[in-house]
Amino acid sequence: MAEDKYARLPRAGDSEQQLGFETLYLAPKPLPTGQAPFSAQQMHREVNECYLDFAMGGGSREFAARVTIGTLMLFMLLYVFSTGLMAWIRWEYWAESFWGTWLYKFYGNWIWWLIFLFFTLMSVSIVAYAAYKETRPPPIRFNRQRREVCYVPAEGKPVFIPWEEVIACVAVEQVITQYSATQQFSLRLGFHDATNEQMHWVTHAHASLMLAVSEWEALRVYMEQGPSALPPTPPREHEEGTLEYFYFARDTYKECHGVISYSGWWLLQLFTGWTIPCYIGEWFERLPKAGFPQSVREWSKPLPTDQWARPSA
Repeated sequence: MAEDKYARLPRAGDSEQQLGFETLYLAPKPLPTGQAPFSAQQMHREVNECYLDFAMGGGSREFAARVTIGTLMLFMLLYVFSTGLMAWIRWEYWAESFWGTWLYKFYGNWIWWLIFLFFTLMSVSIVAYAAYKETRPPPIRFNRQRREVCYVPAEGKPVFIPWEEVIACVAVEQVITQYSATQQFSLRLGFHDATNEQMHWVTHAHASLMLAVSEWEALRVYMEQGPSALPPTPPREHEEGTLEYFYFARDTYKECHGVISYSGWWLLQLFTGWTIPCYIGEWFERLPKAGFPQSVREWSKPLPTDQWARPSA
């Protein structure tokens, strides 16, 4: 998201409160948060002594695919139930054939099938559009030797921002529905383009406030201490959204819960596509990503140690 006006640069420790929305700034200038560095969504695409590439992890894609499949399955289940109920009423009160009526209602309602086809095509279009967007912008590159960050917008030239001027904040949003009130957590990164006085914001949703802060802390310790300060890459079975994680979660759930709870988990996963969302997430991972412009590739080349940028006062 780009904003035309650039106001006062916030500082670490600043906070903002609006109706149902609270924001706590972690940078600039980036200070230790006290939270352990950790990327729960495995958002570190490439890490070396020169730079770290930061992009969306596979877990969010798998979750989106699972929600989409589950929604379509819910529509189908409601349709099966409603046509079955109508067939039972006709069988009970008019002595019509239950199976004949049910099959006629189920297959003969062309309006329903057009509606279902519309929602299916819309869901596929959303996935295709997400895949298109996935391949367009390169990841955000954090260059620790230059102490700069490169953000490449979908349109326009790359934006190079000093590390000490990157805006980072965690946001807690209160979402109130007629059934309950829930909280949503996110990590937001802001990049100020000094050439045209615009702000570019990137938002990543997280399951908890702690995970959002840990995600930022991982970026901070990389820039300040190097890749050795990052936790080791966990095995695939601990990476949310992968096929290995799915089977690991299944086995863990089976060992730690009773038959009834495990059966409920099993039915829920079956209802939302079983392992199909995992394969969709892996397909996203294999998509060819957009390359960096030549200016960014030159900027990303390693520097001699004596030319490394030093922290500003």
